[in-house]
Amino acid sequence: MPKLCQFENCKKQANYGTEEEKKIFCREHKTDDMKNMYLMKCLFDGCKKRAVYGNEVKKNMYCKDHKTEDTVITWCKVCEHEECKVQSSFNFEGGKNPRFCSEHKVEGMIDVLHKKCEINGCKISPSFNFEGEKKGRFCFEHKLDGMVDVKLKKCAIQNCKLSPSFNFKGEYAKYCSTHKEEGMINVVTRKKCRFLNCEKTPSFNFEGEDSPEFCSSHKLNGMIDIRNINAACFCGETTGPSFNFKGLKPKYCSSCKTEDMINIKKSYSKICEFLNCEKSPSFNFKEEKIPVFCSTHKLNGMVDIKNFKCACGNNCSFNLSGLKPRYCSSCRTPDMVNVLDDKCKNNGCPSRANKKYKNYCAYCFQHLFPLDPLTFQIRSKTKEIAVRDFINSNYKGFNHDKILEYGGCDCLTRRRIDHRKLIGNTMLCIETDENQHKSYSKKDEEARYNDLLVNFTCKYIIIRFNPDSYVNNKGVKTNPYISARLEQLKKELDKQLKRIENNENNELLEVIHLYYDGYK
Repeated sequence: MPKLCQFENCKKQANYGTEEEKKIFCREHKTDDMKNMYLMKCLFDGCKKRAVYGNEVKKNMYCKDHKTEDTVITWCKVCEHEECKVQSSFNFEGGKNPRFCSEHKVEGMIDVLHKKCEINGCKISPSFNFEGEKKGRFCFEHKLDGMVDVKLKKCAIQNCKLSPSFNFKGEYAKYCSTHKEEGMINVVTRKKCRFLNCEKTPSFNFEGEDSPEFCSSHKLNGMIDIRNINAACFCGETTGPSFNFKGLKPKYCSSCKTEDMINIKKSYSKICEFLNCEKSPSFNFKEEKIPVFCSTHKLNGMVDIKNFKCACGNNCSFNLSGLKPRYCSSCRTPDMVNVLDDKCKNNGCPSRANKKYKNYCAYCFQHLFPLDPLTFQIRSKTKEIAVRDFINSNYKGFNHDKILEYGGCDCLTRRRIDHRKLIGNTMLCIETDENQHKSYSKKDEEARYNDLLVNFTCKYIIIRFNPDSYVNNKGVKTNPYISARLEQLKKELDKQLKRIENNENNELLEVIHLYYDGYK
């Protein structure tokens, strides 16, 4: 006869206990330090996970990580589809036993294995109930006021509402990233960087590959962030854009955003409760746990409960190198450093890192990468000079802002082109058109083209390059960083140079508009 739970008047089977006292409580009455003693543990040496894979001779031998080729899942009924080993969950409505998995279910089948939301007709699994309850009653859409997600496992630290991902290697997740102890790793994310002994989650691989293999620290030359390939800012910053106009997806980093853009990612979560304020809140009364107002709109008596505080009550930024901030500038010891602000990536440089310059300071970046488009922007006072210096560093033979003298019959006309180069019988030109030259008359522009064609006879390819804001083909006003635009300009120049070399340009005049209204 099975052993019953020791809780008073409980008639359920006892499966939970400790190494010292096995099987003393049921699931409902177990304490936090108890585990299911009924379940078989994986036979792999040192593994404490539940064994769910076995064979015809012995069931429940290995966990998912240590299963062998001759073992199959044995703890549940698998899909009836031939050679499918996935747990079955689907059957026709009214059927009690699941027959197929989600991939092989027949049209009209529903999930009969899992409990559904209590709202009549809702087919979503419930996760929400009042705090303190064990089982979910409602889904996210139908949850009642005050309900929380009771299915989501919480960090072991009391009152912490975050989901745990960290523990020591081989253990179950128990702590969140905020409360993890030294030496703990992310045990939830199974895939790790391929670099020897690296425990970080990989995001990088070569363009065209589907699966990330390396982390940002160990990525190889030429690799890109394929996990967030659609989440890079126009300037190339791949740490993830956060800013855009309200209602749109984040497309810009903090360096490239305009004044009227907001932090879209923060607005997805909690924002200041003051009317029409889009800032992230940090302030509430001292005894509260959740911030509700930003620094501008905080009420009298409210304090910053979001950021770490020094023992003296001030915001902290200092500690020994490699540790989290615990001290303010007044309370720090001489050997402490500012651990909150990243330092320039150039070893030995004490300056602060600037994300705009790929986590170098401006001085180090322009000396380490003299040919990078960002360097020309650092050194240049105007956008036209930035374009000029960029062209000179990548191409030879261009003339800049010089009078184009040509004679015909008994007349002489003088014209200026920002950047030009005569290649065979083709004049390749780049014009830096601030604000798309909207203030210029279209008739004057056409007359200028006519003068060039009539008086200096050759074929023309003119690239009109706008360094200022424009409305893209989706109707959104945008202003990409000029370094990203210069990269695109180089691609266009290389393309046209190749066309000229192969004698593929047959028109007398070709005008190409870069970053004008309607551009991608």
